[in-house]
Amino acid sequence: MQAIFDLRTNTAREILQKEKLANPRNGYVIYLEQYTDCVELIATEDVKIYEKIINGYEARMEQMEGMDDGTPQNEWLQAEILFQTGLAQVKFGTRVNGVYKMLSSYKRIKTHRQQYPGFWQNQKLTGMFNIILDNIPPFIRWAADIFGFNGDSGIGIYQLTEYGKKAKNFGGLAEESVIMTNLGYLLAKQEDEAFRFMSGQDPKILNIALVKYLYSNTASFVYRNDLTIKLLSEIKPDKLQVSFYAIPYSLGRCKLNHLEKDAKTYLEEFVNDYSVLDYKKAACNRLSYCYLLEGNLQKYQEYRAKVATVGQDIRDRDQEAILESKEPLVPHTGLLRARLLCDGGYFTMADSVMKVISPVSLNQPEYQLEYFYRKGRIFQLTGQPALAIQEFDIAFNQGKTLPYTYATRSALQLGNIYEDQQDYRSASNWYAKCIEVYSDSHTAAGVKDMAEKGEKRVKGKF
Repeated sequence: MQAIFDLRTNTAREILQKEKLANPRNGYVIYLEQYTDCVELIATEDVKIYEKIINGYEARMEQMEGMDDGTPQNEWLQAEILFQTGLAQVKFGTRVNGVYKMLSSYKRIKTHRQQYPGFWQNQKLTGMFNIILDNIPPFIRWAADIFGFNGDSGIGIYQLTEYGKKAKNFGGLAEESVIMTNLGYLLAKQEDEAFRFMSGQDPKILNIALVKYLYSNTASFVYRNDLTIKLLSEIKPDKLQVSFYAIPYSLGRCKLNHLEKDAKTYLEEFVNDYSVLDYKKAACNRLSYCYLLEGNLQKYQEYRAKVATVGQDIRDRDQEAILESKEPLVPHTGLLRARLLCDGGYFTMADSVMKVISPVSLNQPEYQLEYFYRKGRIFQLTGQPALAIQEFDIAFNQGKTLPYTYATRSALQLGNIYEDQQDYRSASNWYAKCIEVYSDSHTAAGVKDMAEKGEKRVKGKF
């Protein structure tokens, strides 16, 4: 398991082959062969690996059933294999079949918990399902509703934490518990808690490649761009046994947030050398910004047009890239610099950029709205909510009847600010306004989803 999470999948398979020869009825071998394939699929998004998982699924389950000795481990491992296969299908294959497998895994785990209440390994999947079902994407929510399944993120985080306390004594399971708990926090949109959790982990665990990548990713969510770049730079691709696409993409994105010249080198490597579909549109959009800031309008237009021809649009960032690349107006370079610096957590630098921009000089309504929205974000992220409210309120009122994203996003941030202040009535009002002015012609679906979740959170608190 440690080799798997260190993205040394060839080494993992060699270890498993030796164990298979020595103990041919060890069901953990079958489970970890599946696990190796799934982690390699996540890292590479290679369709051949996906086909291997799907084509081998029935045989692996039959092998597990043939080894069933009545112990709780066998049934638990079958539920795990079912979950992993379903997750792969949701992402890469037939969503309906994938959702069915995942919910079937959930039913098995629920039954297994009733049969073996003291079997602590069940807490991992139970915790993940609680979080997944509480934050389920709209495209599969209907399936959970049909089965009557629902979740609770708070309970899910608790279950994952309890799992981690037991798992820390077992090599492989310890690393897995850190990964799963971190993902649980992020799925539940608890980024600050996720970062604190990762920061407190054993340095040996944090040195495992996949764990380190997730730590870097979590750091980016809490605007620790310098730490993100440092951690990503410590993962050496030549030491890995898989082609991990996320390294060049994430490095390029974060370097652009710091306005570093070599950002485009990493983004172009990702676009040209990796066959994955996710984030290709986002990378091309970011590349267009790299060239725009350099003053190369030809390359800017080239990558802007390329957004429509590459990748897929499942991820929010890819959806945003489509919308932004369709905008007829070329971005204002000053506002763009402020946006990128703010995304990286360089708030003082972003504020300095904003101070030299006069709103009076902005001759386009879209620029004017972005100006107030950017100022609001800087105030919000530097702990000045009263000033942020003023700026977001201007952006909302001036933009609510215009076909731009800033009114919608301002309403969402106002909802967040009032929720943080425990003014739940005002928070609910702003989340409702966000949904009211939302349009998929100018804003990614994730914004509306966050507003709907916000309304759900504050409901009944006022």
